Amino acid sequence: MKYIATIICTAVGLLALITYVHMLMPTEKQLDNKFIFEQKVNNVTMTFSYINKQTKEVSMSPRYIQRNLIIPAEITHHNTRYRIVEFSKEYSLDCDTLFIPESIKNIDDRVMNWDRCKINYISVDPNNKIFNSKDGNLYKGDSLIYEAKANIKEDYNDEK
Repeated sequence: MKYIATIICTAVGLLALITYVHMLMPTEKQLDNKFIFEQKVNNVTMTFSYINKQTKEVSMSPRYIQRNLIIPAEITHHNTRYRIVEFSKEYSLDCDTLFIPESIKNIDDRVMNWDRCKINYISVDPNNKIFNSKDGNLYKGDSLIYEAKANIKEDYNDEK
C-alpha cells in the first residue's frame, strides 16, 4: 500500500511539473516574429523571420548588400515556400540599387531613408518572372530569384 501511495504522489508531482514547464514555453503567437532560417539569395546571406506563420509570410534581412541586389518575392526552404512581405535592414547596407517586388508590403525606414541606395519597385507574375520594371532596368521574363539581370548605368558618384 505504501508503494502505491508513493507512485501516485510521484505521478501527480511529475504531472504538475510538466504542466508548469509547458506554461513557461512560448505560444505560437510569441514565436511568430522569431528567426526561422538563414539562406543565400543571389549570393547574399539573408535571415528570415515569421510575420505570419499560418500564411508562411516572412521578413527578410540581409547580412550585407551587394551592388544591384534583387530581392525575391518568394523563397523555398526545405520544400516549404515562403512569401516575402517585409524587407528590413539588420546590418549596414552597401549598395547602389535594390530591386524590390511590389508584393513586399513593408520596407524598414532605415532602408528607405538611406541616401546611398536607390530602390526600384518591380512587378512579378505568379511564376516569379518579372513582367514589368518601373524604370526598365530588368529584362522581361528573367527569373526574379536567381537569374535576374540588371542593366544599371554606372552613374553613381562615391564622393559626397
